[in-house]
Amino acid sequence: SPQAPTAASPAPAAAAVAATAEVGEIGGAAYRIDIPAGWQGDLLLYAHGYTPVGTPSEGSTDRNSQDEWALSQGYAIARSDFSAQGWAVAEGLVDSEALLAHFAARHGKPKRTFLIGNSMGSHIALALLERQPEHYAGVLAMCGANAPATELFSDHLFSALLAFDFFFPGALALAQGGAKAEGQTAYA
Repeated sequence: SPQAPTAASPAPAAAAVAATAEVGEIGGAAYRIDIPAGWQGDLLLYAHGYTPVGTPSEGSTDRNSQDEWALSQGYAIARSDFSAQGWAVAEGLVDSEALLAHFAARHGKPKRTFLIGNSMGSHIALALLERQPEHYAGVLAMCGANAPATELFSDHLFSALLAFDFFFPGALALAQGGAKAEGQTAYA
């Protein structure tokens, strides 16, 4: 008789890479920079995804297994927690650009800077590349909300958002008064 399938063993955890860490705040946005020993000059600037308003931010800039891999390959990593939560694209742009400027002032201009973003962070990463292509060597946009915001929130998505916010007020942590167009009352 065939053997019962076994669960695959998990991949071994990446060993911690020796790196200098800098944590702080720029313009109300917590940030973290990690630079490996023997850094060769390339930087990964990471933009995170959507965070509901009111989500505790403790640990949001901690190193993770992807960071360990990147550090082991010689990349420095910089990430901002952004100065706002929710759909914080505008804040993500400003905070990421401020972090890149801070990095260059403190550690020297990187040879190459690559943007990495997931979800809303993909939208931010692509917008950063569009705004200042001379600053970036490439972008990795993962699971992105990568259409213009007017398309993302029009048609079916916006209708579903309005219905959800109506039946579950406050669950999405939208702006005071719920989802509405400027000059209109909610659900008008």
